Amino acid sequence: MKKLAFLALLLTSLSLLTACARGGDPVAETNDPKVGDLYAAVLSEFAEFQQPGEKAYGLLKVIKVAPDTVTVVTDSSAWDDEMSAKRELRGDLKEVVWDMDDEIVVARSELAEMHRKEIIFAVRHGEGNQ
Repeated sequence: MKKLAFLALLLTSLSLLTACARGGDPVAETNDPKVGDLYAAVLSEFAEFQQPGEKAYGLLKVIKVAPDTVTVVTDSSAWDDEMSAKRELRGDLKEVVWDMDDEIVVARSELAEMHRKEIIFAVRHGEGNQ
């Protein structure tokens, strides 16, 4: 029983440290992008879709990071709702096919603004080369 209580305390402490390290600001998650980071985003802000004016949601994957820019690619599929994109972000990603032929270059300074405007609405760090 003591081990469970200690484990619960340890996990709570780690969660608080993570929140403090990011300053409690979820936008800070995009301040230090790394290759392999994944973003759930409004894909229709980055690319044209069959139905102009309708929002499409899905994943972006960071494939290159330079001092002033971040290069991302999109998931080849899209959803018509934000929750589906969030579920996909939390999933195992086995069925995700990245559109490597259409790289999108974003200024690093714009990432936080996109997160603030909820164009990027969820982040998953460090997925490497999946």
